Amino acid sequence: MIFTRKDLKLPIRVDQCPIVDVTCEIRFESPFPPDAVFGAAYAKLQKEAGTPKPLPILALPSEIRNTDATLAFQPHYRFESQSPYVTLLGPRSLAIGRPGEYEGWKNYSETVQSRVKAVVESEVVAKITRIGLRYINFFAFDIFNQIDLTINFDGEKVSGEEMAFSCILQRECRHLVQIKKDIKMVDPRLAKLGNGSVIDIDSFVTEPPDAIANFAQILEKAHVGEKTIFFSLLKPEFVKSLNPVYV
Repeated sequence: MIFTRKDLKLPIRVDQCPIVDVTCEIRFESPFPPDAVFGAAYAKLQKEAGTPKPLPILALPSEIRNTDATLAFQPHYRFESQSPYVTLLGPRSLAIGRPGEYEGWKNYSETVQSRVKAVVESEVVAKITRIGLRYINFFAFDIFNQIDLTINFDGEKVSGEEMAFSCILQRECRHLVQIKKDIKMVDPRLAKLGNGSVIDIDSFVTEPPDAIANFAQILEKAHVGEKTIFFSLLKPEFVKSLNPVYV
């Protein structure tokens, strides 16, 4: 199967961790009117996620926010606290992100599950329609030289500036895999990284059955799938250079 090494052994962590951003997003249907979701979820989520701040989208008339399909899943509020985790809430979406230094799957997944539980308990979620888990890995060099993926034309390896590769893999989850080089990090939180390459993997399921009850299991499958693709892409000698730690 493409992007899976037969002899692959997944490390529990690497000392030279390239992860610069991770986000879990759920999209949902709500029994509440769009403009009432925040008020209904506020008390539960504030205890978990901190102080909410309105986002610029709220300057738009509600008629536009609620009918424009391109804005359907945009967050309306950003919750911040002393915690390094950021929570974004909209009428049809909830996202929990961890920009910057990654603290490991255990801490992150527990935070995600706790905040999703808080929103579910507020009764604003009638049905989860999509669960996505996205990892962005940054490298300050041409990552195409360190992965077992080449793009060829007429028998010759293609190499140029601002190269990009993108595909969606279908497994237990779907995985949008994007590999790019010679890019500049536009997020101001990450801009200090400068130019380099990214491996960006968004693992997601749509219309998952019994998603509220099975959220933890679906999240775990997305994580294992994403991690398997990532380490299958890397050349074994490059993995060794990251100082992997195994069980």
